[in-house]
Amino acid sequence: ESGNQLNNISGNTFIINFYQNNNIVYSYKTKNAGSNASFNINNFNDGGYVCEIRDSLNLFGYNKDSVIVKNNTYYLGGSCCVSSTTSGKIGGVRQIPTFSISNYSIVSDTSQSGGSGIYFKINVVNINNSGAIAIYYYKNNQVSSNPLYNYSILFPNNYLVSNNHPYTSDIILDTSLENTTAVHSGDSIYFAIYPAALNFTSDASYDHLAPIDVLGWGQYTALSSQRIIIPYKVH
Repeated sequence: ESGNQLNNISGNTFIINFYQNNNIVYSYKTKNAGSNASFNINNFNDGGYVCEIRDSLNLFGYNKDSVIVKNNTYYLGGSCCVSSTTSGKIGGVRQIPTFSISNYSIVSDTSQSGGSGIYFKINVVNINNSGAIAIYYYKNNQVSSNPLYNYSILFPNNYLVSNNHPYTSDIILDTSLENTTAVHSGDSIYFAIYPAALNFTSDASYDHLAPIDVLGWGQYTALSSQRIIIPYKVH
């Protein structure tokens, strides 16, 4: 089985572990030798495994998936990928963003032709390239990126930011919340806002074994630890 190190950062090491019954049975650490570092495991026995990719400096979101090995063929559970009998990609990771949210403004009773809603503008600082803003919502202030504590993520990968455009804004209509999840007029909900990697909802830095939210989105891990909570009452 082979894997790829997608990025090279001095001093960082990517660790690929295969578990059975919470015990590590195979492990590989990459070297800082380039952007594509492969590894090989000999005598990979038939059976079920959990594969996890992390980095030693915790600069990247982790990736986790189930792997079933049978007759030298590798079946990745969450991504529904079948690798060949000689090699295959097991997953990837994205770097956690280093920029942060500096401030935000909201208007909670704005109205458009489509109805009432909330307007927001989110400003970021210290962004060198491109990134995104992840927005989740839930019924209480425990809302987070954990699918157990959110109804859904809002318009994934639409809220982009960059050095030349260090903010994002939108109007979220009440009807868009009510039509997709168990949110009704008069309900109090909460938004959780995170700095996120560009295209953070790809298979890279994704926990395929975590629960999914009510709309089918899962646990994405290329998010900053910064979390801003905004309360809102649906009209």
